[in-house]
Amino acid sequence: MALVCAACAAHGQEEGIFADFRTSMGEFTVRLDYERAPRAVASFVGLATGENAWADPQGNIWNQPFYDGSIFHRVVKDAATNGIAIQGGGIARCGLSLTDLPGGPAQSDGGSFLLVATNGPGVTTNVFGPISFTTENAAAVPTNYVYAGEVRATNAAAVTRTVYSLWASSSNAGQYVVNAYTNAVWYTNRLPETVTTTNWAAIQTVTTNPGSGAEVLTHRISVSMASTATIWGIRSVDTNFANAGYYMLDSATNGLAHSNGVISMANSGPNTDGSQFFLTATNVPDWDGNYTVFGNVVSGQTVVAEIADVPVQGAGSRPVADVALNNVTIRREGEAAKAFSIEAQHLPAVGSAPGGVLAATGNTARVAVEVPPWSEILFRTSTNGLISWQTEDWGYFTNDEPHVVEVETPVADVAFFHASCVSYSNAWTAPEAPWGRLLTAVWNTDPPTIMRVQFGSVPAGPHVYQRQQGTNEWVNILLTGPYAPQWTKFPYSARLYLADNQSEQSYSLWFDPGRATNRFTLSEYPFGGGRRLLSGSFTLE
Repeated sequence: MALVCAACAAHGQEEGIFADFRTSMGEFTVRLDYERAPRAVASFVGLATGENAWADPQGNIWNQPFYDGSIFHRVVKDAATNGIAIQGGGIARCGLSLTDLPGGPAQSDGGSFLLVATNGPGVTTNVFGPISFTTENAAAVPTNYVYAGEVRATNAAAVTRTVYSLWASSSNAGQYVVNAYTNAVWYTNRLPETVTTTNWAAIQTVTTNPGSGAEVLTHRISVSMASTATIWGIRSVDTNFANAGYYMLDSATNGLAHSNGVISMANSGPNTDGSQFFLTATNVPDWDGNYTVFGNVVSGQTVVAEIADVPVQGAGSRPVADVALNNVTIRREGEAAKAFSIEAQHLPAVGSAPGGVLAATGNTARVAVEVPPWSEILFRTSTNGLISWQTEDWGYFTNDEPHVVEVETPVADVAFFHASCVSYSNAWTAPEAPWGRLLTAVWNTDPPTIMRVQFGSVPAGPHVYQRQQGTNEWVNILLTGPYAPQWTKFPYSARLYLADNQSEQSYSLWFDPGRATNRFTLSEYPFGGGRRLLSGSFTLE
């Protein structure tokens, strides 16, 4: 009995929602605070279990666990290289461009390819493929077997295996360590004649160039088991880590602090919570009020600390050796935890947008897509037999009712279309336009800077711009015509671009429901050169 009770306590006998993380460096458990951060917990649980759909950067819609098989792609260090936090929850984002090899597709008969790629500074991905493997599968062998006392004729199946692998990579500076890749294709032939089969694959390597200039990488790809392979192209693109295709309102002011061993939402500014998260390995009070804390580690904090201690490389602080997040398991203990509904938290909904081809003439097709209210649309086309896709971001639509958008797109003999959408369920809190209103922003400079814009009634202006820092004189400028401010609306936010006589300014204005004073981040580009990153608060009256 004592052993049973001890095991229960170790697994988290308390009530609540728990996330069990299994990583390549060990396991730890997080208790999720669904009472003080319900939106963040609902999103995390929905992605971890696959209950909520998500979209990859190419617009594909998935209903499967998001975090399983991902990596901790960033480790935050202090000036003394001590680990502060580990960040995960992103998926690799690669470019869509496909460049043909010089002289056409490369051929190999059970041999190897030697390919060269140029990588810029930082983390890049080399993707080789799609690679087609054509294999001659041996015929089955006639044989007999005995069943119920009778001898019966049949074929003994022949099994063929093709192995393709990246088995050597090197750079001209010898600074790269590339992850190895090996896979196999199996085919079982039960027919009395030889059968030819074709399989498709892509080999992907992730590397880091620590220098300031371009580096040349040479890869050798091996194909064995007497197969004929064709490589159709190679692409080398920056590798970033994307969210699950949507943004959410944050809960950065929910009163939870960034103490040692909490889980918090990573973001790119206010109200951009998504799938990425970080776990702290120390107290980080400067992060309070900027990120949504939504739980705390209840066991295995030593594993979090060990991951935070791994060596990193590049500007993105990526671990030198990948630390895998093998899977996340969600457990609900107690009636209240089981009753918590992720559907009731008004998360963005990811799905496909209905559509179809209206007409096709020559090399052009007219396609119609139904746009749900308050949604973002990604439109994808493939004209080479699903080998590669081109993606267009149609941006955000603020229609109150569903409506149809028609576009003309070039096609080949065979073309495929798909539209994915993220519906924000009337969560659009930014105004459609600022015309006729007064914007007042307080920058976090020392002393504070006050910026005001009295917008005119039309986009072209005139608009009255004022700026003052401390006791300095006010700067007064009339912005009109080609110098008028530019306003773009997004979910929960708007982008404002303008320029005075000192700098260009790009504001991200974040609107929280029901609040008169909100937050902004600012990229300022002084005319003398450089860039300043600032933040502060604003009102729009």
